[in-house]
Amino acid sequence: MEELDKTLKESEAMLNEKILTLTAENEALKERLREEEEWRRALADKSQKDAHTLFLEQELESLRAVLEIKTNQIHQQDKKLMQMDKLVRICTHVINMR
Repeated sequence: MEELDKTLKESEAMLNEKILTLTAENEALKERLREEEEWRRALADKSQKDAHTLFLEQELESLRAVLEIKTNQIHQQDKKLMQMDKLVRICTHVINMR
């Protein structure tokens, strides 16, 4: 009976130690899983930001092209206005000479 108690206590001690070891391993794996999930979220956020940044860069390039077109149109209209102003001055001069 004493030997049975001794074996039982040894088994109990060994199982308690095993439980502590497994609990520590479990906690370590949980922490590792949390870190991995955090890393994946950060990577997903970065990927999403990169996609958004790419979209904004494309939008900026498009706006620059539109701005250049509009600037050219304004420049052409300025030329036409100067030509019209010149013609008005010439016509006014011709009318005044009569």
